[in-house]
Parts: sequence; C-alpha cells; structure tokens
Amino acid sequence: MRARVHDGAVHFMFDMAVMGLYLERFGHWTPAQIERSRTVMPWLTLLVGWPMLVFLIPQQHPLLQLVGLRAAIFFLPFIAIGARTEPRDLDDISRWLAWLNLAAFGFAIAEFFMGIESFFPRNAVTQIMYASTDVGGAHAHRIPSTFSSATRLRGHHGRDAPLPARRAGSARPRRPRRPSSRPRSSPRRSASSWPVRGSPS
Repeated sequence: MRARVHDGAVHFMFDMAVMGLYLERFGHWTPAQIERSRTVMPWLTLLVGWPMLVFLIPQQHPLLQLVGLRAAIFFLPFIAIGARTEPRDLDDISRWLAWLNLAAFGFAIAEFFMGIESFFPRNAVTQIMYASTDVGGAHAHRIPSTFSSATRLRGHHGRDAPLPARRAGSARPRRPRRPSSRPRSSPRRSASSWPVRGSPS
C-alpha cells in the first residue's frame, strides 16, 4: 500500500490496526483472564510509566519525543494480551497465521517468476527492495513477498513459526496405548501373611 499510495497517512495504517486490537480486546476480558495477568501488571505499569515520565521532561522537540515514546511503549500492552490469552485463542491465531503465510508464499512464487517489478513500482519506498540483490553475477532480487524487504519476510516467518507448529502438534492424534502382553505377576505376600513354623497355615 505504501509503495503505491504516496500519502503520509498510509504510514499509520499499522498503528491504527494495533489500536483497533487494543480497543477490542481490553473491553472484553473476563475476571479469570484478568486474574491470570495480575502478576505481570506491576511490571507492565513500570515499563509504561518510566518512558512516560521521561517524555514529560522537555529535552527535544515534542514530536521527536513522541516518536521515541511510541517505540518504547506502543507494543507493551501485548504482554497483557499474551498473559490473558486462552488456548482456544492461540488456536485461532495459529489458523489465521497459517493462511496468511500461505498467501505470502503465493506472492513470493509469483514474484519469483514475474519479477518484483509487477508488484512494486520503483520509488523511494521500494528503493531497499531493488537494492537487495544476491551475491554473484546474476544480481537477482531477493523476494520480499508482501513485505517491505526480504529481511522482514524472514523475520516474520521466524517469529510466527512456533504458533503453527503448536497448532500442528495439538491436532496430531495420539496413539492409543497398547495393552501389555506380559502376564501380570502375582502380588507379593507381605511378611505378616507368611505362615509361621509350627503354627497352622
């Protein structure tokens, strides 16, 4: 989107999506979910409060300090979301990530055969894509798929790999235990049940 729409507001699309997630999730917590995150909330408050305190100290231009504040605290609420996440939520996220990774893989195959020029025009936003080439005489472009660079593509798949792997592991049927073919040994008799010599058994 940023490669084709040259507008400053496009750079805030990701931030608006994250804000929408925050507004949706933090209004629908159950008491049990809130209780699970009680241990991390003091640390989360400290991690958010310290950058906010530093932001109130006028050191640079307010907009520059706002950019630094965004980098310091914008993603911290994900700690609370992760602490309150239930297993069924992880299953839904894993399912969506699997489909999105397949879609990204489809774009990567199309870019391999058709070239990245068919998807990303040459401009200041896509300059890093066309500057990233393989070592050798061919100088083939590295495939970015739907990301801004090939490095972001690899980082995305590396971060998301555990969730689909968890989904595949939980969906694998467990083998039933085979009954043991070894005959069960008779229980040992305790010393109190042994017959004493000279007494009737």
